[in-house]
Amino acid sequence: MLLFIPSAMAALFSCSKQKKGISLAFYNCENFFDTVNNPAKDDDEFTPGGTYRYTRTIYRKKLHNTAMVLASIDVPDGPALTGLSEVENISILNDLLHTPELKRRGYGAICATQGDARGMNVALLYKKKSFRPLTHKEWTIPPVDKATRSILEVCGLLGQDTTYIFINHWPSRRGGAAAVLARRVAARTLSERLKELYGNGRQHIIVMGDFNDNPEDSSMTQELQGLNNPFMQLRKAGQGTEYFGSTLNLFDQILLSPSYAYDSAAIFSPDFIKNHRRGHTNEPARSFRGKEFANGYSDHFPVVVWLKHK
Repeated sequence: MLLFIPSAMAALFSCSKQKKGISLAFYNCENFFDTVNNPAKDDDEFTPGGTYRYTRTIYRKKLHNTAMVLASIDVPDGPALTGLSEVENISILNDLLHTPELKRRGYGAICATQGDARGMNVALLYKKKSFRPLTHKEWTIPPVDKATRSILEVCGLLGQDTTYIFINHWPSRRGGAAAVLARRVAARTLSERLKELYGNGRQHIIVMGDFNDNPEDSSMTQELQGLNNPFMQLRKAGQGTEYFGSTLNLFDQILLSPSYAYDSAAIFSPDFIKNHRRGHTNEPARSFRGKEFANGYSDHFPVVVWLKHK
């Protein structure tokens, strides 16, 4: 049975570094759909009559569980910026930000619209007191064998710094050589944009996402040169955020331009979002087992970076 933690107890599982500089987070929400069929997308499975039997009751539980995790990260204030993936649309984010756990946190939301065939998108939550968005756009990744999710770029003021944030969810590892090429194309698409920004003197850059590659993979080390990756050391220490088959990976990462010094980085994995069914203490308690809702949280752990005070 999954452990249920009342919202009042969320603070017990918060990260311990909240007295340091502002924090940044990223979370893959695992199939965060609404219940409405979108005729333009292949989301029929996640409707009340679909194979996942995705009812309003399940949707409300998914909202609560996701809000519980987000509210537990770096409380009481919460991260200044939180990137999300596998979110269907802005309507879900509006519902999420009106949950009891988050409605007083002062968050705003920006959601991409160019998702995959199912309609899964990336998004950014931001603390209005810490970040003021100025512009946002999406970068389409050229398809290799099928369309993939766009990269969301948000430009705004993080404190006094004009900062460019990029939210990514690169193609899955399923698909062999084509999937490897698709991730390399995604990396190059991002890299070309970063080079353009650097060429124009833009130096404050944050890149986060589920890259479906580990920190040491060539898509990260070769294509994203010039960015610091705080999660390389965690990877070397054997830590990870999700399992692909039986292999523990650290696909979820936050990278920084050298203009941002960081204090520390962590995988946020409190006991209440772990899977206790099989005794795997480092395995996330996912939302679904097969096509049955398991009342879990996600198949990924969130990641957090704390920036140094200036």
